[in-house]
Amino acid sequence: MRWIYKATSSYVPELSASLYGNRTALASILSSFSFTLLGFLAAVIAILLGFSNTGAFRTYRRSKYLSLFFYVYAYCLFTLTGTFAFSILTLANAKAEMFMTIALILATNSVVQVLIIGIVIANICRRSLGR
Repeated sequence: MRWIYKATSSYVPELSASLYGNRTALASILSSFSFTLLGFLAAVIAILLGFSNTGAFRTYRRSKYLSLFFYVYAYCLFTLTGTFAFSILTLANAKAEMFMTIALILATNSVVQVLIIGIVIANICRRSLGR
């Protein structure tokens, strides 16, 4: 994977990820990112509980998608916590490239999961307010 970065950045220097060279800065950004999104997930549960008495929520619960939502939610909590932990490990040992690689993979995965969770919550809210 590193050779792809080197080949791309040598031909198109504008695409170089200069933060990757500065692992401590990137680790700080990733740890802040993951901790902030953990707070967002806490707000998601509060919003979900606020709409728990609506017809749209009951329909969502009867269709068994609520249990799937909570699996994705728990998995997202796990990956965000992992991103935070590997970012902190990168800060503790700046030469450990493996920790940074794992943190970047988990962060990318977390973005997709948070988008899915956000879309589900937005749909529940939209349907609850529309009825």
